[in-house]
Amino acid sequence: FKEDCWLSVKDVEGEVMAVGVKVKGRVMTVSGIPPISVNMCPPSTVDIDFAGAPVDLSQYRRGVPAQFELTITGQ
Repeated sequence: FKEDCWLSVKDVEGEVMAVGVKVKGRVMTVSGIPPISVNMCPPSTVDIDFAGAPVDLSQYRRGVPAQFELTITGQ
């Protein structure tokens, strides 16, 4: 987390893996069954790696909540 950020992360079975405000400097690892549902604000404050690759969050506007799913290609 590059800055404080609110987020909610759930797996396909609805299991909550993370929720709430995470503070600047925190590094967090989550695991679950894809697709992983992510809801966060602001998205520009977080760097995400999924399945060993960085996730491009540049399409989301600064300060606007982002909601998306992460899945493994081919599944």
